[in-house]
Amino acid sequence: MVMIVGGAGAILMERRHISSGNWAYGETMPIIPVADVGLSPVLQFTILPVIIYYISSYVTKNKRQKNKPHFIHS
Repeated sequence: MVMIVGGAGAILMERRHISSGNWAYGETMPIIPVADVGLSPVLQFTILPVIIYYISSYVTKNKRQKNKPHFIHS
């Protein structure tokens, strides 16, 4: 779901900024033909949130495990 929202949001914002003249793509930018937007920005907004989620989950999980109290069994 996050990937769909990120990709759709990226396409909408790219279209808005291109049509308003805020920026333009260079000749080497791969374009998504159907949406007429750059591939790189859409991939960034699609993939990065998922990567950030998994990395932060991994870090917080390890942090919680290190802070667990250790009991000595006798």
